[in-house]
Amino acid sequence: MPRYQAPTSDEARLTALEKARDIAKIDIAAGRKSITAGTLDAITGFILLFRPLYVALAAALGGRIKEVRERETARAILDTYVRDFWEVLKRRSHRLGHPVEIYTYYGIPGDGNVPDLHTFDDLLNAADKLITGETTALGKGFPAMSNPSIAALVPVLAEARKQAADVPLADRAYTTAQTAIAAKRAEADTHINDIMADLESSLRRIEPSTRRQILRSYGATFVPLPGEPADPTPGETPAANTPTAPV
Repeated sequence: MPRYQAPTSDEARLTALEKARDIAKIDIAAGRKSITAGTLDAITGFILLFRPLYVALAAALGGRIKEVRERETARAILDTYVRDFWEVLKRRSHRLGHPVEIYTYYGIPGDGNVPDLHTFDDLLNAADKLITGETTALGKGFPAMSNPSIAALVPVLAEARKQAADVPLADRAYTTAQTAIAAKRAEADTHINDIMADLESSLRRIEPSTRRQILRSYGATFVPLPGEPADPTPGETPAANTPTAPV
């Protein structure tokens, strides 16, 4: 016999509660067996609290995804600028015969091997060293860099910092929304258990497969046991009972 599976996600909990509320209103109005009026009132009131929390969580998650995407886009652009700057600096220094100490002004070892950028902070620090290094290089009589220039790099670095700063705020909003809905999950599960208990009582004399179909209309989910066929849909004859045509 298929086994009832309680909701395990916030979306599934909300769906089950709203399905139960909607079908119970119809069944109670029609005089059919259903949940009690008290249970209906309780879940109706609870949904008014739970749905806004679910919507807020979805919005917070969407906001976090957006901020992370924007940060990574800004990071990729800044990474390109920094690496292009290093490459052009090395090629220019070779072409013009500049001494190797010019590399150190821009945060590169004298051997010209560029630093590894493992983290976002590594990238930001590397960009900062290019900006401060330009001032030092100009003071030593070296020409300003171009393609990219420091003037082009500065706004790209500022944008990367801005986008990076937005992510912790989005993280905080998402954590707050998660905490708020988590505080209501046990209550949601209690209401769902009450719905199932009411239905099991009111439908106890109905044939099991028909009872499960009614329970499904109230948002319940059933899964067959290993090797067990699923319940047929209403009006459908199970394959096992379908006669085989002679050959």
